[in-house]
Amino acid sequence: MHPTVRQRCLQLYQTYGEGHRTAQPVGFVYNRNTQGLKLLFSSPILLPTEEFIPLAAVLDEPNSRASRRFP
Repeated sequence: MHPTVRQRCLQLYQTYGEGHRTAQPVGFVYNRNTQGLKLLFSSPILLPTEEFIPLAAVLDEPNSRASRRFP
């Protein structure tokens, strides 16, 4: 995974965790054409230009500063 995409995923996850603590996301959807990034809470249905990034893949990378659960 590209480091910039991973950094944006972590930032989005942390921002979500600051304001919402009800549901745990399963991952992210990254659109390669628009470079858009969205949190995902259920099984993904992707467009051909989209890629699913599991939350565990972002949090399990070395040097991850995000907590594994919301505080």
